[in-house]
Amino acid sequence: WQATERGKVPHRILLKSEEPFAFAGLWDEWVDKDSGEVHPTFTIITTEPNELMAKLHNRMPVILPGPDAERAWLADDLSAAQHQQLLAPYDTDLMREYVITTRVNSPAHNDAEVLAAA
Repeated sequence: WQATERGKVPHRILLKSEEPFAFAGLWDEWVDKDSGEVHPTFTIITTEPNELMAKLHNRMPVILPGPDAERAWLADDLSAAQHQQLLAPYDTDLMREYVITTRVNSPAHNDAEVLAAA
């Protein structure tokens, strides 16, 4: 969503190829000492925005550029410098965005129409 004077405006952000992509993230589990219940936790890593995303927000998720980068992110033998290289903003020229309908704001609308251009 983009904050405007008229409220938040939803955008669809995708690769020009329309292929699915992966975000860099971290996960962990912690155990509640009282109940013994295991709680999985997750976070998406963000970075400075590329030119396209800077119009919408001051940061963006780290998009891993393909299967090799995905494997590298998950490897346990990557150096800090190698991880840092993966944290660069994704290439603006490979992405696109457009404003979508506010139907996306309601969970009652669980269909492809939520991605229709506004």
